[in-house]
Amino acid sequence: MQENKQKIKKLSKIIKQANKAILAICLLIAPLTSHAQDFVIKAAQLNKIGEAQMTYNIEAALNSFEKAAQLNPFDDIITKNLATAVNAIAVKRLQNFETTEAIKLFERAKSHMPESIEIRLNLLAAFAAINAPENAEKEARELLTAFPDCTDETALICIKALSKTQNKTLALDLAEWLLKQRNSSPKITIETSRLLYETGQIKDAQILLSDYLTRFPSDNKAQRMLQRIKAEESIKNENLSREETSTLIVYYPQNLNEKKLCFLKNLAEEALNTIAYKLSHEVSEKPVFCFYEAKDFTELYSLPDWAGGLYNGKINIPIKKTSTRRSIRESVFHETSHHFVHLITAGNCPIWLNEGIAQYFEFGMPDTSAYLEQINTAKLELAFENCDEQDSEAVKRLYQASRKQTFAIINKYGEHSLGELLLAVRMSGSLKL
Repeated sequence: MQENKQKIKKLSKIIKQANKAILAICLLIAPLTSHAQDFVIKAAQLNKIGEAQMTYNIEAALNSFEKAAQLNPFDDIITKNLATAVNAIAVKRLQNFETTEAIKLFERAKSHMPESIEIRLNLLAAFAAINAPENAEKEARELLTAFPDCTDETALICIKALSKTQNKTLALDLAEWLLKQRNSSPKITIETSRLLYETGQIKDAQILLSDYLTRFPSDNKAQRMLQRIKAEESIKNENLSREETSTLIVYYPQNLNEKKLCFLKNLAEEALNTIAYKLSHEVSEKPVFCFYEAKDFTELYSLPDWAGGLYNGKINIPIKKTSTRRSIRESVFHETSHHFVHLITAGNCPIWLNEGIAQYFEFGMPDTSAYLEQINTAKLELAFENCDEQDSEAVKRLYQASRKQTFAIINKYGEHSLGELLLAVRMSGSLKL
């Protein structure tokens, strides 16, 4: 693989040198009245103008670089600047949801500067943003083949980009392919284990982590992950039963009677159908619902008493002694909404908005006249990030604030806007209202 890369670089260098030689010959043999030298000088002038314009007018800069490249197509600096400008404009197009145009521009930038990992990663991110798994996989493998010595961070970005397309199988295939080449990489090992776990290959995840820890026993992250997987699997094997329908997978306490089980399955179906309809999004893989007895839930996740559930790729709900049908319903709708938000935004949703939408599906839309005040969402997000989960009063205030802001958005733009809003977050990585 390394030999192929060197051959490609050598061939590229030979072609560039040949092009320069051709240009030089043209200049030498041209008659004195030729404008060839003038073209080179003019191209250099336009390139300098473009470089200055890059700081304040990217479109104008691109125009300058394009004219410079027409006059002197063999100048490496001009070509690099042209690719950089095209890439920058493509990023803007993607942020403005002009995805088709953005992808065309990224591909153009890549053709000008194929040696740029940044441009290739941007093209990969664009394919992930529009949920095009096959295109994303092709681009990821092409990048990793062309740059076999790229950093683990770059390789990890490629795996996660495929995960964002909701196709965990392709992401896992890529991760396992990379792991064969980088079996000592902590980041690739952890990510591969996570994907094995999320695709239901629990034993394989345990074997991989155990083998890795025999070589790197001090990796605390891998140790914690293995302990959590073992604990969850132990509880599932000993205390839970499993059923799979055409739309979901459900784990439930073995001592649960048929009537209560029917209630939980119907409730999960209702939550999936309601949220899918309101957010205009259908899930491509079966969601997993895990209903635990309270003691098992607490043993696994060590969450404060106020927690009514947890979303971690699976929808986890404790059945407490104090649980009622209403409280279970609220928890199921709350955590299921987190599942949809995660899928739609590819995990990019701000915490305050994620929790606000969850409360909308949990409680419904109240009297909108009470939710008209705008809140500083940057401060609210920071407060969520730094909040002590054990401080129930502080958590309550944050949830109220997120509910207030989210309901204000719904009041302004309408309930139908939520799906579009989340897609916008996926594309831009942030919320712009």
